[in-house]
Amino acid sequence: MKKNLAVITIIFAICLLFTACSKTMHKEKAINLAGTTWKITGAQDDGKNEIPEEVLSDIYGEVTYIFENNGIVLCKAMGNTTQGTYTIDGEKVTILFDNAEAATAACSDKKMTLDNGKGYLFYLTKED
Repeated sequence: MKKNLAVITIIFAICLLFTACSKTMHKEKAINLAGTTWKITGAQDDGKNEIPEEVLSDIYGEVTYIFENNGIVLCKAMGNTTQGTYTIDGEKVTILFDNAEAATAACSDKKMTLDNGKGYLFYLTKED
C-alpha cells in the first residue's frame, strides 16, 4: 500500500510539473512597440497574390509606421503623415486611424503582419 501511495504521489508530482511548464511555455509574450519604426516590406492582396516590396515602393514610396511612447502611431507614405492610435494585447496590436477602420497585427520581435480588415495583409520589418 505504501509503495502504491509513493507511485501515485510521484505521478501526481510529474503531472503538476508538466502542467506548470506548459502554462509558462505557451504564455503570450507581451511586446513593446514604443519608440520603434517598422517598414512595409511586402503585401498580399485579397486574391492571395503576393505583392513584393518593389511594386509597393513604386506605388506608395517607402511606407513606415512609427510607434510613439504614448500610444500614438504615425504612418508615413507618399510624403504624407497620418496619425492614429495603437493598443497592445499580448502579441496582438490594434491600430486605429481617424480615416479608416481598425487594423490588427500579429507581431514578433522583428516581423509584423498587418491585416487592414479589407482583405489585404501587409508585412512589416522592424528597422534598427
